Amino acid sequence: MIDRVQAALDAIQTEGTFATRLRCPAKDLAIEVRGVGALRLPLPLATARKLSSVARPAPFGLRERTLHDPNIRDTGEIKRSLVKIDSRRWKPVLQAQLALIQRHLGLPAEGRLDAVFDKLLVYGPGQFFAPHKDSERSDDMIGTLTVELPSVYTGGAIVVAHGGQRKEFRRSPGRGRELTLLAFYADCTHEARPVKSGGRVVLTYELRYQRESVSKRPARPSTAISPLSASIAAYFDTPVPGMDSRSAPQKPDRLTYLLDHQYTQRSLSWERLKSADGPRAEALRQVAEQLDCEIYLALADVHETWECESEEWGGRYGSRRGYGRRRWGYEPKDAAEDSDSAKDAADTHELLSLISSEIALGHFINVQGKRAPRLAASPASGEVCFTRASRELKFFQSEHEGWMGNYGNTVDRWYHRAAVVMWPRERNFVIRAKMEPAWALDELWAQIKEGAVNDAAERAHSLLPFWSWVAPQEPSVTFFATLLKVLDTLGQAELSAGLLAPFGPRWLSARTIPGFVKLAQQHGLPWSKQLLSMWAERRSYGESASFLPILPAVCSALIAAASQPGRELAVWLLDREEQALETRLKGALGIPHGALDLRRWQPYLAEFVALFDSAAVLSASGIRERLLSFLLAPATALPILAAAEFLRVCRLKYTPASLRALGLSPLYRRVVDTLQQSVAAPPRGDSDWSIAVPLSCRCALCAELSRFLIDSQRTRFAWPLAKDRRQHLHQILDGHDLPVAHETTRRGSPYTLVLTKLPTLFQHAAALRTKQQEQLIYLTQQEAAFCDVAVGDTPYGEVFDTTEGREADALCLLPTT
Repeated sequence: MIDRVQAALDAIQTEGTFATRLRCPAKDLAIEVRGVGALRLPLPLATARKLSSVARPAPFGLRERTLHDPNIRDTGEIKRSLVKIDSRRWKPVLQAQLALIQRHLGLPAEGRLDAVFDKLLVYGPGQFFAPHKDSERSDDMIGTLTVELPSVYTGGAIVVAHGGQRKEFRRSPGRGRELTLLAFYADCTHEARPVKSGGRVVLTYELRYQRESVSKRPARPSTAISPLSASIAAYFDTPVPGMDSRSAPQKPDRLTYLLDHQYTQRSLSWERLKSADGPRAEALRQVAEQLDCEIYLALADVHETWECESEEWGGRYGSRRGYGRRRWGYEPKDAAEDSDSAKDAADTHELLSLISSEIALGHFINVQGKRAPRLAASPASGEVCFTRASRELKFFQSEHEGWMGNYGNTVDRWYHRAAVVMWPRERNFVIRAKMEPAWALDELWAQIKEGAVNDAAERAHSLLPFWSWVAPQEPSVTFFATLLKVLDTLGQAELSAGLLAPFGPRWLSARTIPGFVKLAQQHGLPWSKQLLSMWAERRSYGESASFLPILPAVCSALIAAASQPGRELAVWLLDREEQALETRLKGALGIPHGALDLRRWQPYLAEFVALFDSAAVLSASGIRERLLSFLLAPATALPILAAAEFLRVCRLKYTPASLRALGLSPLYRRVVDTLQQSVAAPPRGDSDWSIAVPLSCRCALCAELSRFLIDSQRTRFAWPLAKDRRQHLHQILDGHDLPVAHETTRRGSPYTLVLTKLPTLFQHAAALRTKQQEQLIYLTQQEAAFCDVAVGDTPYGEVFDTTEGREADALCLLPTT
């Protein structure tokens, strides 16, 4: 069906072209240039040379920069302020020529084409301008006009290209007393080839087009409308297979027609569409009225991946340039002045077959010319048609990937395009909701406020089939708050669960927690547990946000609701999160870690603080005691410095009374005792090279490695080993981050693995000892905040094996207890 729509659009043609040349007598053009005087036409060579001496090097634009590079543009420029034109004589002549240009470019007759003088350019021998596009310097600028003064020169041809077509304009002999006017659309790539002799002088103008708004113009009868309308009606009524083979065929959401010309945010307008784009868009607008469809203009970023044939080998199996990706080109400044010569020279691959195509639609404009700022869409390939393929246009970026094993030799190209997008108005809510979920919620809330609650509920149910893949893309807190407000008013448990399921704890905040708790109260404990369990499952499959940062606030809100189900939900949630954190921490403790690497423990410390906080809110002494036992048990305790850091964080967060209420004194005493043992032990001697660290592997190789590591005298070990054994030891040494260099000497058989203990062992030991001393001093000063009795009176220090303190001082790693 989409092919029928494309054929109907292709049948709508215009007599316009992308570039046109006219000539007119020069007698009515009177020009004066400051520093040169009045120009006599035809222009003598001496005057051209004098103009060149007055001119300054012309710049060009590259993204947001203005550059001078004679390899790209070698042209003289005289600013508009230095040029005086007798407009009383010239303006009537120019207007007559503009009327012809307007017709030649295919612009509608009811509009008005004007020309605004920009500057005077001078091309001397050898001067040129490489392929480029002109900046659209105003919203109504659609193209460029050059007025070439009659003069004697050779070379200097102008080449204009668009959509795979190309026109070359050369100086015509025997036209020495006429002006040559050349007009083309702003999205055309054009170049001025080098002048061979003489001098070429041109006036440049911005072409601006004004036209009455399309929303105010009556529809014109056209024989092309009927077949187009019939094909679009059939297209929207015919179900097509979905991307998932298991899903039932569905009617297409929208029709996207890619326009022939390229536009920018400034130039995209219903009133200023170029050439055949104008009548085709007008036809689509009329069909939209007949079929009761929404219709918009939009910008389209197109990304295509092609299988390619490299011209460097003359075959399809690779490129001499080597492997990997190569990037060419750059993004122009708002599709602005920009040299394409580098891109043309680099990306010379012949395209063979299209592998994939992606389109991102944005910057939607309705028929009244107003933007829909939040609308965005990525249409399926079956929803897109065009009368000019992207490969015929200029790309703004290209990447080539050569052969990489059994894949590669592809080219990725990116294009800036524009489109007309339309969809049936009867399905407007669902289709716009897919593109703009926040708009859908605003519509539902507006209906609710008007009293149409049942209609709002019916619309809300229509969101369920696709809500899971569109809603989480909305980052706004306002969006989630509105959703909670809508669901609270509708009061349907199943609907609420379905629309909340795609979210997670990261959407909960001070603004949204009250609304969430209100829903939990409304739908009960089983509903709440089921929803929170779904969120936990999503977290395990890639949802990075944790519930713990907002757990105290959620527990407080549930308790404030003063209901038994609320308290039960809070206790259940705290218990679940506590068990999940213990599981994650056990896994982290099994991974070798550096003693001074406290950053890896920071997330766990913050989560433990949140758990103790929540337990205090709920007065859940059982969970608090379980947390404390977990932190005290030798098999699951935090490393000593990490535990000390946890106590420091708690001290900064709580008052002494609150801190003592948490019951952390056993952990405090255990940490202080261990630090005292470590600090009291003798520092590492200058000749002590021992590294007494328990390795994670118990194989015979690692046992031999441990003997070398713990030896206080040996610093080097040359160990002949087979490749797989060397690799195993490389992994063990890297995984434990030991101060041991390990290199392979590739001589003999087998090769020799050379292990060398590094002097950084002593630096790490000194840094570790300093950190232990700092933590001990700080915690000793905070004793009253944690304990009701002095540290010396506590029996807790006797419970734990303090021999680890000496190890901690000797190693680069902390023990796990």
